[in-house]
Amino acid sequence: MEINNLRTKQNISLNEYITNKETQYFVERAFQKAIEACINIGNHIISVNHLGIPGSFSDIFKILGREKIIPLELSEKFIYIVKFRNKLVHLYWEIEPEEVYSYLQKDVIDLEDFYNIITDLLKKAIS
Repeated sequence: MEINNLRTKQNISLNEYITNKETQYFVERAFQKAIEACINIGNHIISVNHLGIPGSFSDIFKILGREKIIPLELSEKFIYIVKFRNKLVHLYWEIEPEEVYSYLQKDVIDLEDFYNIITDLLKKAIS
C-alpha cells in the first residue's frame, strides 16, 4: 500500500530529502498512486450509488462530503490533495522538493483517514 511507502519516508530530514533524487521520485510516485487510488475509489462509490457525475477529480470529494460518506473537513482537504496530484502529473517541472516534503509531513494522515473510512464502509457492507 502506498500509504505505508510514504510512511517509511516521513522520518527523513528535509536536507536528506532534498539531496536524494531517488527518494524524491519514490515519494512523488507513491503520492500520485495513493491519490489516484482515492480518486478511483471515490468515483466508483459515486457511480454505484448514483450520486451524480463529477465534473472533476475535486468534485468527487465534494460529492462524498455532501453525501456524508466522508467528513466535510476531509472532503475540503482532498480538494488541495487533488491539486497536488495534478501538479505532480501535469506540472512536474514546477514541483519543489520542499513542497513535496511538506505534503509528506502533513497530508499522509488524510490519505489514511480516507482509507480507514472506506475500509469501515466495506466492512459494514459485507456484515
